[in-house]
Amino acid sequence: ASGSLTLTVTFSEPVFNSSTTGGALETDDFVVSITTASDSVGASLDSPTPTSISQNGNSYTLGVTISGTLQDDQVITVLPATAGSIFDADGNPASATSS
Repeated sequence: ASGSLTLTVTFSEPVFNSSTTGGALETDDFVVSITTASDSVGASLDSPTPTSISQNGNSYTLGVTISGTLQDDQVITVLPATAGSIFDADGNPASATSS
């Protein structure tokens, strides 16, 4: 039903929001989307930007707010907001593809 969800994103190594100066990840470093395989009406995001973020090691818990009820055929995807929003310690950008 409508309300808040938490999504956990885990990286294989430490990540930062700058390729040169480091920096902690922020909510606007991510973009969240919901896709539906059919024409069914399901949940929608109130915003593609998470409402909250917390870090535990290489894992980040993102808060999102949805309207409606998630259906079995809906998929939630979390990606870097841009190709230059999340970096490893060597300054390499995180991939902007889902897996």
